[in-house]
Amino acid sequence: MKRRQFITVVGAATVVWPLAARAQQRSSPPAQIGFLPMGSPTNSGDLSLVEAFKNGVNDGGLLEGRDVIVDVAWGGSESEYTKNIIELIRRGTAILATAGSSASSVAKRQTSTIPIVFVNVGNPIGIGLVESFPRPGGNATGFSDAVADLSGKFVDLAIELQGQRAPIDYLWHTAWEDGRNRYQLTEKAAQAAGVTLRSRPLTDIDDLEPQLAAMKSDRATVLIIQPGPFTHRYRKQIFKSATNAGYATIYGIATAADTNKSKHHKPKVFARQRDNYGSRQRDNYGYWNARGYAQRGFFFR
Repeated sequence: MKRRQFITVVGAATVVWPLAARAQQRSSPPAQIGFLPMGSPTNSGDLSLVEAFKNGVNDGGLLEGRDVIVDVAWGGSESEYTKNIIELIRRGTAILATAGSSASSVAKRQTSTIPIVFVNVGNPIGIGLVESFPRPGGNATGFSDAVADLSGKFVDLAIELQGQRAPIDYLWHTAWEDGRNRYQLTEKAAQAAGVTLRSRPLTDIDDLEPQLAAMKSDRATVLIIQPGPFTHRYRKQIFKSATNAGYATIYGIATAADTNKSKHHKPKVFARQRDNYGSRQRDNYGYWNARGYAQRGFFFR
């Protein structure tokens, strides 16, 4: 596929050329976009990102209901994503727009022909979504987040909050495709700063309270919460439990950290900023910061 075949939607998803072509054929039924966002439909912040995506589609010249139908399917686990994607494909979706590594990986496993456009994927090469940044190959393209690149900054914030180089605790989800990679990046940054990073792994949300209790026994003060689909889904519970236990918490996604009065870092060091997810972008590669998400974009050639 050629890069010009894509109309890119910055920071949320991309609408590919077949949709625009079908939109010109008014006798044809609206093309269907299967959208799998992160989070929950009961959370106003998550819903606002869905609305931003729909607005971006409309701003790109595709009227929802006439030219396209945005079919939103919420999920939070691999089994839910699998079920939703199979159903979206059955209903005839023309493109899958996925948020996060989990939904994107499931989509890639379910289809090799339907275009997939992902967002907020930390390690798309490592988890097998694309072959490389300049030449993704296959049927997937999109935006990787740059939060993993800020691992050193999270460590610096933890040291600043503690006022000393004491051990730093790191809460992460072991079943997430990119979980260990991000943990190791943060561990490396901690070693470079001369501090110890204590791993606090979660296999399920039931592990949260035991891990917080273990932190109390170790006299922990600062907790870095790994940004990811699992922690995003359970962020309210995690933040509430951690702050009630008296820990300063650091999280890499501003819209999620706003759920509680947590210490969060919103990236401000990137080349472009977009609040409107519908902006078109012709650059082959760039950094993005949209609503607190740092993004790297790369497209089919």
